[in-house]
Amino acid sequence: MTLTQFAEEPDQEQRIAKLREEIKKLGGDTMTVEDMPADMEEEFLRHVLEYETAEPISLFQILENAGAELPEPEDVDDDNLLRKLHEIIEQMASMG
Repeated sequence: MTLTQFAEEPDQEQRIAKLREEIKKLGGDTMTVEDMPADMEEEFLRHVLEYETAEPISLFQILENAGAELPEPEDVDDDNLLRKLHEIIEQMASMG
């Protein structure tokens, strides 16, 4: 079931139940917080489901997407290795 299909369900309690069911199918578990507003719970469960079904992305790809130049290991000589490692560490630190 896609997130769009959840949105088509008119009853919020049913949407929440279906979100919980989909998360459980993925091996997750959810807890109920009695005094959490239903809107907040639904939004939270949507975020959990989006995260759990998102396409995995490697750290390498994240760094490249951020503009880091990541040469092949054999293309970095010993003299430039430390400089390149520092560049990559700084890039990672700037990403948070």
